[in-house]
Amino acid sequence: MELQEVSDFLEPNREIERNDHVVGEMSDDLKKLYTLWNSTMKSAMQLQMERMFGQVKDKDDWKARFDEITDKIEILQRLFWFAVKAEHNLWGYPSIGVRKGFTVVWSDTQESGPSDFLRRLLGGV
Repeated sequence: MELQEVSDFLEPNREIERNDHVVGEMSDDLKKLYTLWNSTMKSAMQLQMERMFGQVKDKDDWKARFDEITDKIEILQRLFWFAVKAEHNLWGYPSIGVRKGFTVVWSDTQESGPSDFLRRLLGGV
């Protein structure tokens, strides 16, 4: 899927939390980026499942596809958070995120540790 092909938006599933400060709502451009980023992560997970369950016929081809998709995820993630910061003037905030209803927030606290990866995956920086 490419950005111009995004028509149905994937909504963040995380609720607004106690330390969140609502900034506004994501624009349609941000919704498209978020959807493409998350759809691409889903595709990467599907590729991983193929490997885990021995469904890979050509390991070199699989590796090339996986390298491409992981690069794309990294770029989309950085672009998405840059665009959120730019659109909502959130430069220098300790933690920003997106929540249900396409709500953009900044938070007083920033989590760290192993759950940091999961937090980012589910819609927060």
